[in-house]
Order: sequence, then C-alpha cells, then structure tokens
Amino acid sequence: MTQFEYTVLDVPSKGFFGGKVDHAALATKLNELGRKGWEVISMNDTNMYQGGSRALIIILKRELTH
Repeated sequence: MTQFEYTVLDVPSKGFFGGKVDHAALATKLNELGRKGWEVISMNDTNMYQGGSRALIIILKRELTH
C-alpha cells in the first residue's frame, strides 16, 4: 500500500490590503520542494475583509520511501 506524508506552506501576502505574493520566491520554493519529491495537491487563500487575501495555504504530499 502506498503511503504519503504531507506538509503545509503558509505563504503571507503583502501590502495594506493583502493580495500581493512574491511569485518568483514562491516558484523557487515550490521548485525546491518538487526536486525533493513534494507535489502540490491543494492551494487556498485566507480572506481578509473586502476580499483581500491574508495568505496562501499550500498543501503538498510525497510518497514515503521505506
């Protein structure tokens, strides 16, 4: 039976009203994790008032090797 482990990234957005994510830094981090076998399975934003985003929550998984 295939088994997995999971990790969660909390990526804060910047700016007074939120919503600004450093795309280059996020891509670098995701590529680094991808080389280690991690795969993004879900991504959601956490809302502030009036539709702004406080952060992105990214869930990743990878297969456990024994």
